[in-house]
Amino acid sequence: MTFGEKLRALRLSKKLTQAELAASLRVTSRTLINYELGKCMPKQTEVLARIATLFDVSVDYLMNDEEVCVRDTREHGDPEADEEVRRLLADVSGLFAGGRLSDEDRDYVMRAINDLYWEAREKAGKLPSVQNG
Repeated sequence: MTFGEKLRALRLSKKLTQAELAASLRVTSRTLINYELGKCMPKQTEVLARIATLFDVSVDYLMNDEEVCVRDTREHGDPEADEEVRRLLADVSGLFAGGRLSDEDRDYVMRAINDLYWEAREKAGKLPSVQNG
């Protein structure tokens, strides 16, 4: 996920408009739009620090361009689902990158996500029910 994609996902997760975020960061709306579109990145470390502080993530998280492997749902005709998956992963990445969760809490979140996934698959009839005993 690129810096721009992360910034946009973080902004949306806080329900901020581009104008609101630009004002908070003390940059122009055009500059923020260019950040989100990947046309440029902050040149001043103070801007990166303000972004990290505002969204409670590390600068390293923002700058790390590590790609997340996500099946492109657009090939199945549903670009909205693709965007939803990317937004969800950005939110979860932001949660883990913020450093506020203990290892135990991180494990709990991952188990809960895993359990929800398998429950949804079972309800959709994609898996046989698992019976106890």
